[in-house]
Amino acid sequence: KNGTVDYSKLQLIASFKSNHLVFPDNYIAKHFSGELLSRILILFMRGGKYTKYKGTITTHDSKTDLDVWSTSIDTVYMHKVLAESGILNRDDIKTAAEIGVGGGHLSTALAQNLKKLKALIITDISAYALMAAKRNILPVTKSRDIRLTTYLGKGIKTLGRNFDLLLVNPPYIPVPPWEKANGTAIDDPYKGTGLIREI
Repeated sequence: KNGTVDYSKLQLIASFKSNHLVFPDNYIAKHFSGELLSRILILFMRGGKYTKYKGTITTHDSKTDLDVWSTSIDTVYMHKVLAESGILNRDDIKTAAEIGVGGGHLSTALAQNLKKLKALIITDISAYALMAAKRNILPVTKSRDIRLTTYLGKGIKTLGRNFDLLLVNPPYIPVPPWEKANGTAIDDPYKGTGLIREI
């Protein structure tokens, strides 16, 4: 209720070496069997999970985060690049924005690591994504007095230009169901590449 989660209450039933995949199906099937394999798969299929990467924890619940992608391999890779490039250690970033925030993993990492951050702006075409991202980001922004602003909508044209950091991870932006071409719904997961051109 207060926005915090006690992850120490979780019980570890299995662990597996990182092969840079969020859910390494083949490794799990090869190294686990019987009741333990069944429990692992059931837990993943229930749709509630948390992801911890480089100290950033985000949650995803498919029952409430209806059209939101949970932390995925490209999200984790971008987090790795941000960390290794030194961006997360910079002291000159006071205002940051993430376009297409999804579940909020990257913005949560920004809020945790950028020590001088004062304002964080997030956008998405999904209200569910904004709610999921806020759930993950708010515990950090509240404790650090960072102003969080959310925008429901596409692109960056209405956000202005006053950012020290603009973060975009656009390879797979689904087309909203109300957008149609010639009267039929568009099913093109790569349409998000238009955002790359805009930026």
